[in-house]
Amino acid sequence: MLQIENDLDNKILGEFLDECDEAAYALTEMGYTNNDTKWNSCMDDLKAFSKKYPDRLFSLYGDGGGSDNFSVGYAKNGKGYEMPGEVKYPKFNKQKLRR
Repeated sequence: MLQIENDLDNKILGEFLDECDEAAYALTEMGYTNNDTKWNSCMDDLKAFSKKYPDRLFSLYGDGGGSDNFSVGYAKNGKGYEMPGEVKYPKFNKQKLRR
């Protein structure tokens, strides 16, 4: 899933999808995952495109397949990085126990 800071009408997302064929195949018009695809150049594509909107943060949430292959990538003004995702579970709360 791709989120773009303050792109409420998805205009910037639409422009990105028009310019990047791999993104257009991988994502819907709303930024959700569309197809099971490998988009190996996703961070390079995002960093390059983010130069057009230097004040916006681009956040790409990925699932590389499998239960432990989640990641998040951030791009802003031509720079970016990617990190492994984390799954966190809430701590036990005895107040929530029900019969």
